[in-house]
Amino acid sequence: MAKINDVLNAVNLLMWDQNVMMPGSPGAASAHAAQTATLKGMAQQLLLSPETTAALAEAESAVASLDEDDPRRRSVAAVREAVDFHARISPELLAERSTAAGACGERLCCAIWMLDTKNV
Repeated sequence: MAKINDVLNAVNLLMWDQNVMMPGSPGAASAHAAQTATLKGMAQQLLLSPETTAALAEAESAVASLDEDDPRRRSVAAVREAVDFHARISPELLAERSTAAGACGERLCCAIWMLDTKNV
């Protein structure tokens, strides 16, 4: 889970950079979109890997006797929910949506940059 968290933290950093640092950099959003799509795909692969699903099954067995409100049991249930959700999303769709979001972000960045330069 730590590797998945690291990859998703890198995605968040790229998204922060795109939103905060790049508004005046037309064209850069496309590169960030490709990087984000790659990292999201890596996170999905790690989440759905046999190692993760085996560890999850083991964790589910370990917490099965705990109260439903126990934080450990709820954490394991949240991971199960994430695995089940991402198992329904094709890697191609994940990449396509990430790339499309980047293109939309690029158009927004360009519009903001153009507005800012007109006000200078």
